[in-house]
Amino acid sequence: MCISLVRYCCPVWGTANKSELNILNKCVRRCARSVFSKNKFENIDNEIVSLGWFYIDNLYKYSIICVFTYCTLHDLYPNYFHDFVKLKTTSYATRYPNHIHIPNPMPIWKYSKNLIAVDACRFWNNLPPDLTSCTTLRSFKLFLKNHLLSITN
Repeated sequence: MCISLVRYCCPVWGTANKSELNILNKCVRRCARSVFSKNKFENIDNEIVSLGWFYIDNLYKYSIICVFTYCTLHDLYPNYFHDFVKLKTTSYATRYPNHIHIPNPMPIWKYSKNLIAVDACRFWNNLPPDLTSCTTLRSFKLFLKNHLLSITN
């Protein structure tokens, strides 16, 4: 139940500061310790990866930013999200054909760096090209989860 609450509130917690994220990551660790019957002082990171769970920052990247961005770019979400992010289009071949940008740039404010549109562009553009060129949502989710779990180790 704890993990489902963490996933449900991910849009709110994903933009929280590090001290608040550490509290939530402790909650994820406690849940994993209860699953594996480990005591408080044992390292649980490998078990969390074996369960396929994410810490809060990677959960935010996975569920909100990358999957939402993929669905928006591939017309799997309603039309009003299509102005959220767009693929960069050029008249010549580039190294990164799947990079995205915000169609209506926002002013640079101290708080604008935490907006979902800004995070979406930053995280999506840092994904490997084979991930951003996936043709189905199912394969994208699988490869993204494996990618995020591999950089956790």
